[in-house]
Amino acid sequence: MKEHPFILVIIVLGIFLISLSGYYYRENFTTDSVIQGITETVRASAVSNMDNSSRIQSGELYLSKDEFEKDFKKRIGSNKLVKISNDAKYRFDYLDNKNGSVKAIKTIIQDGKNTYQATYKVSIATS
Repeated sequence: MKEHPFILVIIVLGIFLISLSGYYYRENFTTDSVIQGITETVRASAVSNMDNSSRIQSGELYLSKDEFEKDFKKRIGSNKLVKISNDAKYRFDYLDNKNGSVKAIKTIIQDGKNTYQATYKVSIATS
């Protein structure tokens, strides 16, 4: 009989830890899903707005940055995986090569108290 309170405390502590870890992994999965959705949207917008007429070297991407940003905002609004409010703030940072082609695109979305960041390394297949 002396051990019943101790066993009860262990059971309650175990249930609490399982609940806490379940909450953590659910939130982590949600955040990872949003980041993946943003990265896929960046990729789709980059491919649809590449400047094919200026491709001199194979494997390099020349991008119309203004059109890319407009297209990204339109696509992210229609993406069902990513719930971004209409008053979210967007910031785009581009890592350019010396010749003006784009190496990587970093997108930062500030949506209220949540900040989402996705970086896409541009890799165009050489064909």
